[in-house]
Amino acid sequence: MDDLFPRFRTMVFLATPHRGSDSADTLNTLLRYSLFPTSREYVRDLGRNTGAIQRINEAFRKGASDLDLFSFYETVETKTPWGIGNIMIVEKDSATLGWPAENTTPMNTNHRDICKFDRASDPSYRTVRNILASITAKLSKERRSHSKFRAIHN
Repeated sequence: MDDLFPRFRTMVFLATPHRGSDSADTLNTLLRYSLFPTSREYVRDLGRNTGAIQRINEAFRKGASDLDLFSFYETVETKTPWGIGNIMIVEKDSATLGWPAENTTPMNTNHRDICKFDRASDPSYRTVRNILASITAKLSKERRSHSKFRAIHN
């Protein structure tokens, strides 16, 4: 993984459960007592502060200190398919890393729709598009500067 991190400059997270989700425990319970009882290891791993989540975060922290980070988080509860109401799938405290240089942005959408946009005029689409455009512009500028530097010193 050490050779992979230097290749990245920026990471964008859309409602990523960095510290897990309370909803994972609920889902696992529902799966266990459903018509087709089952346990999904990956669902259990997404629970709040599980060993799997902590290992991923620790590995990420070691290599990602120089990354530009953008974290989007949901602000609308998601309707459950089981008819038990609405729940926040990934709370803000889990969807953001809390790093000093991290850019956090609330999205007026639920977890299911945070990366789905109906049209180009959708405010959520425009927010994500504008951030991606700014990232692209910054990386292009850095690349041009780096190319000029190499040309001068070769």
